[in-house]
Amino acid sequence: MPRQVEQTRFVLSEDKRYLLLAFPELFKGVRVVIVPRHWARGKYISLFDKSPPDIVCPSFWELKWATGCIFNCEYCYLQGTLYGKMSPRLKCLDELKSVLVRFLRWAENERLKILLNTGELTDSFAIPNWANRLLSIFDEIAGEFPNLKVLFVTKGGLKHIRPLIKHKAAMEYSIVSFSINTPTAARAFEGAAPDPLNRINAARLCQDLGFEVRLRLDPLIPIEGWEKELPELIYMLLSKKEVEAARITIGTLRGLYKTIKFTSNRQWLKFLKGGERTGWGLKMPKEVRLALYRNVLLSLKELGFQGQAALCKETLSTWRALVQEGLLQDPGMFPLWHGVACNCIF
Repeated sequence: MPRQVEQTRFVLSEDKRYLLLAFPELFKGVRVVIVPRHWARGKYISLFDKSPPDIVCPSFWELKWATGCIFNCEYCYLQGTLYGKMSPRLKCLDELKSVLVRFLRWAENERLKILLNTGELTDSFAIPNWANRLLSIFDEIAGEFPNLKVLFVTKGGLKHIRPLIKHKAAMEYSIVSFSINTPTAARAFEGAAPDPLNRINAARLCQDLGFEVRLRLDPLIPIEGWEKELPELIYMLLSKKEVEAARITIGTLRGLYKTIKFTSNRQWLKFLKGGERTGWGLKMPKEVRLALYRNVLLSLKELGFQGQAALCKETLSTWRALVQEGLLQDPGMFPLWHGVACNCIF
C-alpha cells in the first residue's frame, strides 16, 4: 500500500540550506525538506528556486522533458534561456521515465506532494505527438504515486489538447493551464500560437471533461485598446464561456538580459522604455503594471470570480500596493511566500 503523503509548504535545495541559519524565525514551525542536489539541479527534474528576495515567486518543480517551442512568441523568455535556439528538442523519454520513478519514490519517502510543471522550457501541447508520448509515461506510473500531479501549461488550442481526450487516465493526475492574451496582443506578438478564442474553447473543453483548469493572463501588454479589451477578455472567459478556473495568474512583460539579447523581434521592447529594473529583469514602469493588474483584478471581482488570483514574478512592493487596495492577498515573506496560490504550485 502506498505510503501516506502530505503537502509541505517549503522545500529547500542543498545549496540554499544557509537560509535556515539566516532566517531561523521564518522557518519556525515549518517542515522543511532538504532536496539533494541531483534532484534540485537534475537533467530532467529541477527545483526552480532562483528568484531573488524582491521577486514574489514560490519554489516549484520543473520537468525538463523537452525544450524550445514552435509558437515563436516574440517576447518569450525561452529565447534567452536557450540562447536563441528555439527549435524544439525532445529528450530521451525512456530515461525520463526511469528518473521519474526514482524521484517520486524519494518524494514519497519524504512525504511530499509533487506538482511537476511540464511547460517551463517548452509549451506542453504545442507538438501533440510529443505530448501523447509524455502522457503515456504518466499513465503507466501515476497510479503508483498518489503524491503526483502534473501541470500542463500551453497556448494550444482544440487540436493541441487531443492527447488529453485520448488519455482518460490523465484526468486523475493532470492540471491544465492555458496562457491567454487579448486578441490584439496575440496578433501582434504571439506568432504561430492559436488565437485566444481557440484557447478559451480548449480550456472549456478540458473543464467539461473534468480536468482542473488554471489560466495565465501573461504577459499583459499595454497595446492600444487594452483598457477595453482586457475586461472583454475576462467577460468572455468567465461569463460567456463560463470557464471556472481554479486559479488565475497574471503577469506582465519581463525583459531579462538574455531575453533582450537573443530576441528575434525587438518591437515589444518599446513597452519597457522608462521601466523598473528589478531582480527579475527590466519591467514596464510600475504605474503601468499596476494599471494593468487593477483592470484585470477589478474585472474578476465584478464578475464574481471565486478562485485564487496571483501575480507572476512580480516585485513585493507591487504586490503589497494591490493588497492595500483589497485586490490581492498578502504574499508573505521570502523565501516561503505562504500567501501565494499561483499557477506553478499546489
